[in-house]
Amino acid sequence: MLVRKNPGIYLSSLWSFRPPLLLLLFIFILRIPYAEMCSSYTPPVPTKPPEDPSETRYINLYLLSDHSHCQRFKNIGDQRLYMTVLANGVRATFSGLPPDLRLVLRLVGISCLSKSEQYSIYETSTRRRGLDGHSALWGLKKYVYQNKTEFEKATVIVMLTAFNFQDRSQTGYSSLGGICTIDNVALISDPDAMYRVQDWVAEHILKLMAIDLGNGLLAKCVRNETESDQCSLEKLNASVTRIPKECFQPRGQEVSRVTSLPGDVVDLFKLCKAMYPKKMDLDYCFEHEISGAHRFIPVYNCELTCCTEKDTIHQTLYRTESIQGLRCGVENKFC
Repeated sequence: MLVRKNPGIYLSSLWSFRPPLLLLLFIFILRIPYAEMCSSYTPPVPTKPPEDPSETRYINLYLLSDHSHCQRFKNIGDQRLYMTVLANGVRATFSGLPPDLRLVLRLVGISCLSKSEQYSIYETSTRRRGLDGHSALWGLKKYVYQNKTEFEKATVIVMLTAFNFQDRSQTGYSSLGGICTIDNVALISDPDAMYRVQDWVAEHILKLMAIDLGNGLLAKCVRNETESDQCSLEKLNASVTRIPKECFQPRGQEVSRVTSLPGDVVDLFKLCKAMYPKKMDLDYCFEHEISGAHRFIPVYNCELTCCTEKDTIHQTLYRTESIQGLRCGVENKFC
C-alpha cells in the first residue's frame, strides 16, 4: 500500500486541527499592502478647530453714576442693581453681532460720584439748556486720570448723568478708538434711569473700540434691518483689529452678576410715562410676539406699545423699540 509522505494542506484540515493557523492566514490577507485601495473610501468629516481663547475680546467695563444720576435711586443698592442689569442688557445687545467677533463684557466696577466730585468734572460745563458734552467729557477724562488706582482694572469707563446735553440730538460723547488710553471714557445722558440707554451704552463702548455704529446703525445691525456692510464680521474685525490685543485681556475681578435683563425689572407704565411725559392717560400693552424671546437673544421683534384710552375708538398707540428682555405677550395685555 502506497503511503503519501507530503499530504496537501486543505482549509478544512486547518480549521479542524489547527484553528490558530487559519486565523493567522486571514490576518495576513488583510495586511496585504495596498489592500485598502480595493475598498470604498469615505473622507473624514471636517471638524471645526477649537476656539483659541486668546482671540476672545474681553471688555473690562466700569459703570459710574454722577451725583445727579445717583439721586434717581433710593439707595446705593438700587443703583448697583440698576447698573448690573444694564450691563446684562448691553451683553444681550452684543449677542446680536456676529459671534466670531467674540466680545465678552466684564463688569469690573460700579460707583457713585459725590456732589463735590461732580462739580469738579462739570465746573465749566453746566449751561441753562444742559451740559456742554465736549467739556464735560474732558472733565471726566481728567477725573479718571487723577483717580488712576480706582479705575486701573477698567479698559472702558462709562458715566451716566441725569442731565440732558445742550445738543439734544446727542445721546452721549466718547472718542473713537479710545480704549486703553486716556480717552477710554464715555458720558451718556440717562435722565429717567429706566434702561432706555442700553443701546447707547453698547454703541459708545463699540466706538471706543474703533467700531462706529452710531446714528441707530447698531440697532439696525442686531435686528437685521439693514444690508450695510458696516455690520459684517469683516468690517467689524477690520475696525477692532486696530486696537492692540493686550487691551482685550481680562483684568480684575468681575462684579457679581444677576440673571435679570432690563425688561424683567422695569416698570412698563413708568417707562411709557418717561417716553411720553406730556401724555397723561397712558396705559401699556405689547404687540403679539413675533419671535422667541430667549434670555440672551435680541428681542427687537417685540415692540413696546404705549396706549391711551384702552379699548375705545379714541385709542392712540405709541410704538417704540423694546428694551432687552421684554417678555412679549406674557401678560396678555393687548390694545
